[in-house]
Amino acid sequence: MARVILSEQTADKIRELIDRQYKPGDRIPSEMELAEFLGVSRTTIREAVKILCSGNILEIRRGYGTFVCENPGVPADPFGSKYMDEDQLKTDIFEISELLEPELVKLAARKASDENIARMKELHSQMMDHLERYRGGEYIPSKEFRKLDVDFHKAVIEGCQNQIVSGSLPMFISICAEWYNVWTSLDFDSVLRSFEIYHPKILEAVEAHDPERAYQYSKEHTRNIIEIYLERSEKSSTAEHDKKKR
Repeated sequence: MARVILSEQTADKIRELIDRQYKPGDRIPSEMELAEFLGVSRTTIREAVKILCSGNILEIRRGYGTFVCENPGVPADPFGSKYMDEDQLKTDIFEISELLEPELVKLAARKASDENIARMKELHSQMMDHLERYRGGEYIPSKEFRKLDVDFHKAVIEGCQNQIVSGSLPMFISICAEWYNVWTSLDFDSVLRSFEIYHPKILEAVEAHDPERAYQYSKEHTRNIIEIYLERSEKSSTAEHDKKKR
């Protein structure tokens, strides 16, 4: 019993250390370093890390070390999406995006700080740099664009300056992660074009603290992505139908 309590106490101390010094994706110190720092055995550290892994705070990458999860405390699949119908899931993601995203952008336009806006500008600049290099013939994996898009929207959500929204941020990001799967059904260049058109408009409206304009641009952007998906799906269905007729 004492050993269990010690491992739980150690897990709490590691969690406090993570909160103070590390962010999602960071590698934490090794077992030996943690054991020395916290004054416990490596066995206790190992058990504490297992506790934190079970809570989706940490993840062990064999051969690389132990890292803070991208969405600490949120299960890898909080909605059980792997058990859902794939086509219905895509529809549901689009619906929730239309409901949430414009309202969050609207709130961010009212409350975003200079620091929030600077972060949005930084991410938008990175996106435009990637886009310029991509169109210049450089190979850039689609996952890099996807990450920048999620990070941009995360920065908008953080700009809401709302404790409830901030507390729900990992769940929002999880929805964004589900969005990754939808990308495979979209026309990549059309999606990039949508980012190029709407992200600067959304950023401009947020910086001007113009909630109505921010809401409208966000709604148009989300609807544009949905239309890209529907158009691609229709073409795929038509091609499949023609193939069966032959």
